[in-house]
Amino acid sequence: MSSSIVLLIAVLPVALFVLWPLFVGEGVADAPSPPPDSTEALENRKRAAYAAIKEAEFDQRTGKLSDEDYDSLVARYKNQALEAIVALQAATTTATGKDSGRGTKVSFCGECGTKAPKHGKYCPTCGTQRTKA
Repeated sequence: MSSSIVLLIAVLPVALFVLWPLFVGEGVADAPSPPPDSTEALENRKRAAYAAIKEAEFDQRTGKLSDEDYDSLVARYKNQALEAIVALQAATTTATGKDSGRGTKVSFCGECGTKAPKHGKYCPTCGTQRTKA
């Protein structure tokens, strides 16, 4: 009997400490995420795409990814990075009111990530039908 009381006295505070956040409900609030079109959010998307490309390269070198999987992942992440860069350039041009001299209206294939011409229904590299943005 006394061993069960000692066990209860030892376990009860630990259990309360572990389960307390479930009963309280409100913990530390997460930092608010930036608006989706803000330059901070676009920079985060660009950095995330770069990190994903580096991870895919590492996975391919270690044999975790086949060449086909690597090519499709890198094409997707390059496209995401390029979209973020173009959006950043457009946001910077809009914010400063100055054009950097480079065209910010660049079109990229959503499937393979190559630069797509302004005209045409299909990507000249992979043949995917282009959608109008």
